[in-house]
Amino acid sequence: MSDGKEDKGSGEDGGDKGGGHGDDHAVKIKIDRAQFKVADKALTGAQLRRLPEPDVGPDRDLFEVVPGGSDRKIELTEVVKMRDGLRFFTAPAQINPGRA
Repeated sequence: MSDGKEDKGSGEDGGDKGGGHGDDHAVKIKIDRAQFKVADKALTGAQLRRLPEPDVGPDRDLFEVVPGGSDRKIELTEVVKMRDGLRFFTAPAQINPGRA
């Protein structure tokens, strides 16, 4: 079945996460391979970071996957237009080469 994450953005089992307004116009996006249904036409970086459980912490950056191009870092206040199949991933905010 489902791990409960698939519908968080729709507001069905995730409360107000994603600010969804029903499934009639919901699109499916992924963050770190977890799928979310989002009914909003656009979300800020801060709203996207609240979709996963737990939220994406300040120690990680959020990136939009850009097929055939350079992935794009999403800032907290940046507005991202939602479309079906949009993918995001997180990575450590600070990488220290040579450290375990």
